[in-house]
Amino acid sequence: MLKISNLQVKYGKIQVIWGLDLEIPKGSVVGLLGPNGAGKTSTFASIAGLVSPFEGSILYNEVEVTNLNPAKRVELGISLVPEGRKLFPDMSVKDNLLLGSYQKRAKSKRKESLNRVLTLFPILEERLNQQARTLSGGQQQMLAIGRGLMSDPSLLILDEPSLGLAPIIVDDIFNAFKRINEEGVTILISEQHVHRVLEIIDKGYVIEQGRIALSGNAKELEGNKHIREAYLGI
Repeated sequence: MLKISNLQVKYGKIQVIWGLDLEIPKGSVVGLLGPNGAGKTSTFASIAGLVSPFEGSILYNEVEVTNLNPAKRVELGISLVPEGRKLFPDMSVKDNLLLGSYQKRAKSKRKESLNRVLTLFPILEERLNQQARTLSGGQQQMLAIGRGLMSDPSLLILDEPSLGLAPIIVDDIFNAFKRINEEGVTILISEQHVHRVLEIIDKGYVIEQGRIALSGNAKELEGNKHIREAYLGI
């Protein structure tokens, strides 16, 4: 589904991604793991079209999207749920959700997608007319994920979705990810709770200082000495 080859990204004169190669098969859950500042968000921003790499290729369903603008990538089925949620706090829950379906393809499925989101996160249905700012942190994260789903994506990118959330809410969020994937949505996720992400991924990549340091399936990564010491505290 997604193939990244030799991705190179700079901010000004500072290079942050160095020759990154990554593949995400259709229907899979793939994790991008690494410490803060390793390049996870920059990689996601490049896939979503928010950052332009100075070298490399991004293929999505065999279509070259490296130079496409973000709106066209959303239309193709790529949806990013950014770190920090980036909601519109003074708008209602419902309006935040509807903004996720502004593209022509998504707009035609707006009712179906809204029902899907409210089934996945019933608490949002109870809060539809509230301002987003009045929601709890966990509810705001559900809203951010729901807004991403309103574009009817085939690839959902999740950047640190459990950041700052209570453990019980993290459980709810990760159960939702399993359901989303079972419905046919491919997921690419970065996550501070490495042990939780290892429970749901088919494959993981570890990025350090802008380079892929290692990769493998969940069992291989969990058994890797470096992963156990650096990320699992074992």
